[in-house]
This record gives sequence, structure tokens and C-alpha cells, in this order.
Amino acid sequence: MAVDKNVVIIGAGVGGLTTALFLAKEGYKVDIYEKNPSPGGRCGQFIKEGHRFDLGATMLLMPDVYREVFSALNIPLETGTDIMPLEDLYKIYFDDGTHICFTKDNQKMREQLEKMEKGSSAKAEKYVEEGYKIYKLGMEKLVGRNFYNLFQFTNFKNIGLLIKLKTYISNWRFARRYLQIPTLPWHTLFRIFMWDKALLHLRLSSQ
Repeated sequence: MAVDKNVVIIGAGVGGLTTALFLAKEGYKVDIYEKNPSPGGRCGQFIKEGHRFDLGATMLLMPDVYREVFSALNIPLETGTDIMPLEDLYKIYFDDGTHICFTKDNQKMREQLEKMEKGSSAKAEKYVEEGYKIYKLGMEKLVGRNFYNLFQFTNFKNIGLLIKLKTYISNWRFARRYLQIPTLPWHTLFRIFMWDKALLHLRLSSQ
């Protein structure tokens, strides 16, 4: 029986485009249908009156995953792009007029945290160290795996894994075990302190 080499993909987001590239590499004829006027999905943008609004993430997170995909397609990640490290991510302003600048400069970040809560920088790094262990475990044992049937996922071994991954607690509650600063979005702090470990904050030249 001949294999149908024609494939239709609905959605030109990152997942759809990546799937299309892998299928095309294997000799399939791929048609992609997208409801929006441009591709990209959550990596797309909306422009109005000279202002650009990102539709999803504004940072290139988990770069190792992107590098793995691009490498499998024999495409260097930098090919056809103009990406630059973003020194300061953004500033958060509080009701009292103060602000904190989320930056990849660890020393600057520590100094800002210490002004808000003495001893908080060391606690924040401890929080990130523990969070990074959870992240790596989740990537290795869960996210990076294929589950071909329900029983490969729902078993006693994975129940133990979900407990180790602390799926029973929110990130906010987990962060509050280490710090008491009430106004900070700790998921962002997690990204910043992991700069040298797993994440890169990059700005596209299209900004």
C-alpha cells in the first residue's frame, strides 16, 4: 500500500512550522493553513499605529530545545536572524513609586533585592537552585518523553515523579517558602537568576 506523502497542517505557530519542516525533510508535501495574516502563533506580533505588541513570549526561553530542533534540521540557530542578548529585561513599578529592574546582571539584581528585604538575594538564589532541579527533572523525565498510551503516563512511577516535581503546589507558594517580598513576580525572578544555567533572554531585531 502506497504511503500518502501529502500532509495538511492546521496552524502556522512554532509547533506547526517545526512539524512541517521535519515532514518536508522526510519527503512529504506539506500545506499549512493559518487563520491569521502572518505565521508565528504565540511568537507573532500585532502592530497598530507604530506600536508593536507581542502575542506571546517576548524572550527566547529554553534555548537548548530550539538548538536541538535547528541542529536536527541542519540549520544554525543564528541563520537568517539578528538576535541580541537583552541586558535588562524590564522594570516593574510599584504603587509607592519605587521600581525594580529585572536584569541578567546578577550583582545588580542582588543589590536591588537586598534593598527590598535584607538577606533576600541568598534566599532567592536558593529558590532558583531548587527550582532548576525541578525544571531539569521535568524536562528529562516528563516533557522530553513521548507517551504512546495512557498507561505509560498514569502509573505509580510517574505519581512519584509528579510529587518530586511539586505539581501539588503553585510557584507562588513555593517561592514564599524562601522569600516574603509580596510584590515580586517570582516566575520572572526564576528566569533571571537562571541566565547562566539554562535560559537566554534575546531581543529580535524586528523590535
